[in-house]
Amino acid sequence: MKKLLTMTLLSAFLLVACGGASMKAGDGVLVDWAGDQYSWHKAALVAECGEAEAAGWTVDFTDDFYDNDEGEDPDCVVLANILKEEVPSKAAVGDEVLGEWVESFYNAKVSAVEDGKYHVIYDDGLEDDLDLDQLRVKPVAK
Repeated sequence: MKKLLTMTLLSAFLLVACGGASMKAGDGVLVDWAGDQYSWHKAALVAECGEAEAAGWTVDFTDDFYDNDEGEDPDCVVLANILKEEVPSKAAVGDEVLGEWVESFYNAKVSAVEDGKYHVIYDDGLEDDLDLDQLRVKPVAK
């Protein structure tokens, strides 16, 4: 009984912490399929799946990046690896964000803002100038 209660509370926490309570089929999200919070890929929620700590959503990747060899998207993505897609209302020098790079989003830091462009430096050292709509709110580290 204690284990069931713990699992239920953990599941409820993940649901609220990851925005799962407000998610619905068709919502645009970013998915960290590898679970390393390094690369996030655009997807749409399809249907809820799994139970307890394995609760999540089946998704349809809109960038076709993670289609498997059979052309199908992965089965069930756990809630901890799903991020509601959110463009920041503003960004400032020093802000940690997700920056768009070839249809996916990667960890970056804003190093300069000039003429409506945000100069970002990705964690791997690459740099780019992006518009605000190419940035996403970075999730809180696990």
